[in-house]
Amino acid sequence: MNGLLKIIFYSLSSLCLVAEANVIDYKLASWNMQGAQSGSGSNSKWIAGVTGMFTRNGMDIVALQETGAVPTTANSLPVIAGQHPEIERRIPHADRQVPMTSLDGGVATPINPGQQGVIKDKVREYLWNLGSSRRASDVYIYHFDFGRQNAASRINIAIASRIRADEVIIVPPMTSGNNARPTLGIRIGNDYFFSLHAEASGSHGNNEAPQIVQFINNYMTQ
Repeated sequence: MNGLLKIIFYSLSSLCLVAEANVIDYKLASWNMQGAQSGSGSNSKWIAGVTGMFTRNGMDIVALQETGAVPTTANSLPVIAGQHPEIERRIPHADRQVPMTSLDGGVATPINPGQQGVIKDKVREYLWNLGSSRRASDVYIYHFDFGRQNAASRINIAIASRIRADEVIIVPPMTSGNNARPTLGIRIGNDYFFSLHAEASGSHGNNEAPQIVQFINNYMTQ
């Protein structure tokens, strides 16, 4: 598995792209939402911010950090046969679970017990229609939910994509502590995209972004 590693840094949050395609084949963005549900309804950052990235700015993939809960209008995938016929009509294999690969290693934390990999159940796939029932405008959300009850949770992380992923990759946390985050990735064909959010400071006085990037690089060059 060999790929070209390209990284776009946005402060402590970043979008990491490993691609065989040219980077300009995709319109990419990264956004630290600082708690998505700081507003409700139309003031939700999913509605007020993420929607426009796709509908106005034409983004293909957006890496999101500190995402809180997913938008309330997003439907969990896979769907149960007959439950959402309109989704089944327009989305091939909507009843199938996207394959998930949770990588072992990293640092042992409550979400990465025994360094055996992040618990897969904490990552879900959603379908979010930004259009209408007659003119759908679908976005797929791949969302890691730490399990906090607060909808504005800043621990959660996600990737939103116009294209459904062929695989989800979960990179274990590289630092200790109850708030240590994983890195979330998706594969589309031979192209890989990762949303990462390093801590402001780690046990050695600096954040773990270099370790995350090195881990991804090692995985991609296996």
